[in-house]
Amino acid sequence: MISFTNKILIKYTNVLFKSINNKNNSIRLITSTTNENVGLLGIKELKTPKGWEDLFRKKNEKINEIRDHIIPIKINQESTIEQLKETLYYIDGISRELCDLMDPAQFVMNVIPYGAHKIESHKAFLKMSDTVNRLNANSDLYQLLLVIRDHKHYEQLPNDHKLFLNEMIKESEVNGINLKPKEKYEIMKLKDEIFAQGSMFIEQSLNSYKHPPNVTLNIPYSSLVGHLPLKYLQQLPPKKPDGNVPFIPTDYLVAGILKYIPDPNIRYSVHRLQSISNCYDNVLNHLVQLISKRYQLAKTLGCENYSFYELKNKLLKTPTQDLSKEYKEKSDEELNKLIEIKKRMEPNNPNNDKIFSFDLPFYKNQMSKEFYKSHSLDKEELSQYFTLENVLHGLNIIVNKLFNSQLKIVPMNNGESWDKSVIKFNLLRNDENKTILGIMYLDPWERQDKATGCVNHPISLGYKKFKNLKDNLNNNNNNNNNNNNNNNDDDEYNDEYNLPKCSITCSFTQNNFNEPLKSRLQHSDVETLFHEFGHALHTLMSRCNFQHLCGTRGPTDFIEIPSTLMENFSWNQDLLQQFALNSMGKPISNEMVTNLKKTRNLFQGIETQEQISLAFLDLKLHTVETDKNTSTNIGDTNMSPAQILSTLHQQQIGIHGTVSNFFLTSFNHLFYYGASYYSYLLAKDYSKRIWINHFDSGKQLNLEKGQYYQQKFLRPGASIDPSLILNKFIK
Repeated sequence: MISFTNKILIKYTNVLFKSINNKNNSIRLITSTTNENVGLLGIKELKTPKGWEDLFRKKNEKINEIRDHIIPIKINQESTIEQLKETLYYIDGISRELCDLMDPAQFVMNVIPYGAHKIESHKAFLKMSDTVNRLNANSDLYQLLLVIRDHKHYEQLPNDHKLFLNEMIKESEVNGINLKPKEKYEIMKLKDEIFAQGSMFIEQSLNSYKHPPNVTLNIPYSSLVGHLPLKYLQQLPPKKPDGNVPFIPTDYLVAGILKYIPDPNIRYSVHRLQSISNCYDNVLNHLVQLISKRYQLAKTLGCENYSFYELKNKLLKTPTQDLSKEYKEKSDEELNKLIEIKKRMEPNNPNNDKIFSFDLPFYKNQMSKEFYKSHSLDKEELSQYFTLENVLHGLNIIVNKLFNSQLKIVPMNNGESWDKSVIKFNLLRNDENKTILGIMYLDPWERQDKATGCVNHPISLGYKKFKNLKDNLNNNNNNNNNNNNNNNDDDEYNDEYNLPKCSITCSFTQNNFNEPLKSRLQHSDVETLFHEFGHALHTLMSRCNFQHLCGTRGPTDFIEIPSTLMENFSWNQDLLQQFALNSMGKPISNEMVTNLKKTRNLFQGIETQEQISLAFLDLKLHTVETDKNTSTNIGDTNMSPAQILSTLHQQQIGIHGTVSNFFLTSFNHLFYYGASYYSYLLAKDYSKRIWINHFDSGKQLNLEKGQYYQQKFLRPGASIDPSLILNKFIK
């Protein structure tokens, strides 16, 4: 029904606590609210890793109970509208029980790098995936859905009920419900194989650094010292008597060489070693198998290819090249500036009129340094304004201004956390009772074996509890009209709804271990955290009748809009000067903000074209016929993903040379967003228009605008057609 050992629990009772509304920014320690182990993520069954088996058993029994209850129900033309609605609530109940296990299991599998919880959550997830496959193949459930759609009272159902019903029917058909039993089995088998290959692709991507190439390159130490920052120099092997360093091209050191070393011969040699390395072979092999299985799935379901299969469920059905054309002039201008710097630094290089892939990091860094210097900007000086404490205060200002709410750091219950550095928040409404709207965890710092980057995970959603839905069945249905989605009243943020919960996981560098909240962030980190907080708001503020339509359960290109919209807040001058304060309490200056904002567009053209290239690569990989796949090449292209991306970079940006397979280790979107990576670009375009049209480019950050956004965009989740939601914000 949905398309979808070390000890991990940290035993401690003290957590950092700070009221981020407190003007003196005080930090203090308070004890846990309870000594009783409440279970990982507050899930009582997860007091130990073995609890995953218990959680699966309970949820699976409940699913079977609901299924066995509704299948005998005989919906006919004499059935009342209340009976139709109740049946739909039961069907969504199946979805709720599934997600009660699968959402936290996905979180644990992605966030906790090792140990018993990771192993046991994976086992439980696979078992529940088997349950999902059986439900998707259940013809009795599908026929029940069809009977409701054909019922004489169908048009009288509220719009969100009809939307849920049709989503369920569509998902059943997309999953091959009308196929013969043998073909249904093949679909289930392929989906299991896709998940297995995708999981191994991610795992190998995270672990590729553990297997550096078995080759070395002798580099003069004198060519590195004075250019390479100390953190990289400390990772080098000892210098030999002849003055050379036996350089091993690990991903970390290669990144440092390409960014900081001016000698093009060294950069080329290091990049070449990385390009021919076989340490990414396992990553590539699992990706090729993943793409091949997806192609087989699409063909089995009667689709031309996997891109066609996937794009049927997206807001925008046909990606275009309009964005590429829009940014072409800007990227050409930026590329020419890089070439000018290269000609100045390498006057005798016959290829100084071209930028190669091994040149790009270095000359972007040079151009950035020159820009920062000419505008009197210093990254270290800037970072003093962006302590984590200040940034959290900035998020609090936003929710207060827009939603009359507040973020409050609260103590973690015993057994709830997975690491002692995790911070727990309650999102509270500023009413007399301080109504809790949701719970958010923030895991901010990098750790050994922790995945890099930032990601938001929904753990539970704000759906209406089944008891309250049943109680309302006999109410007067005066609001069963075209505008009804039961999402328009402030009193819906109450205990009739499940309390939503989510997590933001990041890998920021912690630089203050005595007072972690005083650790300084780069502004790029601030923008990233704001992005993920946009997802969190979508989860925490959504209230729907159906779990399946709550929060971020919508099309990929739609659910990325709140997150990309929130990025704009991190650049707003008025907001920055309210929370970006130095240690003396002095706000960041007007001049500093003005110059900082200029850095946002420094490589806007090139970086947008890079994203467009990745989007085209994603579509290309999921469009070609894969019958001719080899262990490294995709279909009849006779090219590897890196070769395809190299060609796209030359076409889109004008960058020459080859891309190494290293890029695959940071592009796990090929699994999570297969054939829909373009959605990030579209979401940025939509959110830009909302920022301009609705918030007047940041000039109207007030309660009126915020509550309208909350009620018309965040609260409905996907319970209203996304295009209708967008029409309220985009002229």
